[in-house]
Amino acid sequence: MKITVVLSSNRKEQSFSAKVLNSIETICTGIATIDPIWLTDHQLEMCDADNLCSSSDCLIDDDFHKLVPRILSADAVIYVPVVHAYGTC
Repeated sequence: MKITVVLSSNRKEQSFSAKVLNSIETICTGIATIDPIWLTDHQLEMCDADNLCSSSDCLIDDDFHKLVPRILSADAVIYVPVVHAYGTC
C-alpha cells in the first residue's frame, strides 16, 4: 500500500505538520509506504481560472504536473493543511 501525504506547511522542521507526518510514518511502518510531498519544495502558481485545462493541457508552467503522478499512484492521500491561530486556511 502507498500513502501520499501532502503537507502545505512551509516549516518542515519542528512543525505540527512534521509531527503529524512522523506519526503517520510510525503507525504505517510495515503496512504502507509513505510518500511525503512538501508543497514548499515545489514551484506552484495560482490557478488563473481560465478553464482551458478542461479541454487541453494547463498553460501554467509549474511543478504541478510532477506531483499528479505521485498522487494518482497512491492508494490513499492524506492532506495536512497549514494551521494558523488554531484553524486551517
